Amino acid sequence: MHGVLGWGGLEQLVPIWREIKAAFAIQLRVESVESHKNFCNKFSFTIDLLADPQHELLTAAGVGQSDYKGTMYWNRTSFVIDPTGTLRKTYEKVNPEGHERVLLDDIKAMQWEV
Repeated sequence: MHGVLGWGGLEQLVPIWREIKAAFAIQLRVESVESHKNFCNKFSFTIDLLADPQHELLTAAGVGQSDYKGTMYWNRTSFVIDPTGTLRKTYEKVNPEGHERVLLDDIKAMQWEV
């Protein structure tokens, strides 16, 4: 996922995710590591951010781009990866409003064993 909207709700659900063995949430962003630190400090986030300024992981994961007013942006995309490293679900062109609840409900429904 990319962007601020919705991450406040996601931040609040991290302890619940860990209880149900969802491991962690990572936001993949194209900005630098330093930019990530500033972002987390500004919004008091403890969610892990992964820097991909060369777009290597975004490209390998097949994340698409969309044009907005003449500028290309990476589509907000979420992946659910279980504790064994298996990709369980992909959400493309995510609307961040309420997405954290959708993720939590889907993760609970998957009920994987660790």
